[in-house]
Amino acid sequence: IGSGCTLDVSLIQTGESITGLGNLIERNMRIPQTVKGTVTSNTLGLKSQAVIDEFGNDIDKSVSLNLEKTDRSISGSYEMYSGDELMAKGNATASRFSS
Repeated sequence: IGSGCTLDVSLIQTGESITGLGNLIERNMRIPQTVKGTVTSNTLGLKSQAVIDEFGNDIDKSVSLNLEKTDRSISGSYEMYSGDELMAKGNATASRFSS
């Protein structure tokens, strides 16, 4: 996503639902995230939420992604939040890696 941030997640799809875990990487800082969303044949909508815990992460950052597959690329838009405050929005691209 924009602003030099990366959302690095592993996703599991069940029908049209997606869930996963990963990190929002911002300026070399990793913010743990949980991810939920929906998928169709050409679109993907994801919402990541910071994992806040008493002894670790206390940074409340989240990302909403709306992506669309066109030809061989996946792109769309993002909105990044700090708590409930919109911090940034813009264009997003995605890569698909499977193991």
